[in-house]
Amino acid sequence: MKLINNPPSPYGRKAVIALIEKGLPFEIVEDMPWGESTIASQYNPLEQVPILLADHGEAIYESDFILEWLERRYPRPSLLPPDDDGILDMKRLQVLAGAVQESWFRLFAETQRATPAAAWMERQKRKVARGLAEIARLVGGREYAVSGRFTLADIAVGTLLGSLDFLREQGFDGGVEGRWREQHGSLVPYAEGLERRESFRRSRQRAVPIDVQAIFT
Repeated sequence: MKLINNPPSPYGRKAVIALIEKGLPFEIVEDMPWGESTIASQYNPLEQVPILLADHGEAIYESDFILEWLERRYPRPSLLPPDDDGILDMKRLQVLAGAVQESWFRLFAETQRATPAAAWMERQKRKVARGLAEIARLVGGREYAVSGRFTLADIAVGTLLGSLDFLREQGFDGGVEGRWREQHGSLVPYAEGLERRESFRRSRQRAVPIDVQAIFT
């Protein structure tokens, strides 16, 4: 399999982690979807990465769908909780992490505008702050997010927290709302434990000298 990906993208990182956890061989093809030489449009009508190219030629795109596709096609080892309650808890965390990630990126993009919309930014900041607080309430102090085992919930929450750290390292502090380590210390051991996993170590976001759009695709 091949994964068309963009090094700074946390969405692509989710797919890389799942592939490694599944023990599946794959090759990464780096692509910048807004560049003239992009190949993303050949496989995804939305012209976004990541895109997983299966060995039989099928193109699977959008990170959460890629994870679901992998779980359906390669169910062992499972990245799902063992029961319905666990699956619902997992999906709640996926929703929270995805929404916080989106609001954070919207904030980041708005800061690049000549005249940022203050009221709109405040709303996004509230969503980030409240979403992170809820994630901390649900996950803080645990080794794994749900069911006492590594699942897709950990991929969702772990890549979110890693993305916030990555952007901060790149100079986007984002204000107190995004300082999850200071605000939610109970998440620190959890996140650092995930980052020690082989799949997280091998998939860390990498800064490249390209347009800010890199983190959105």
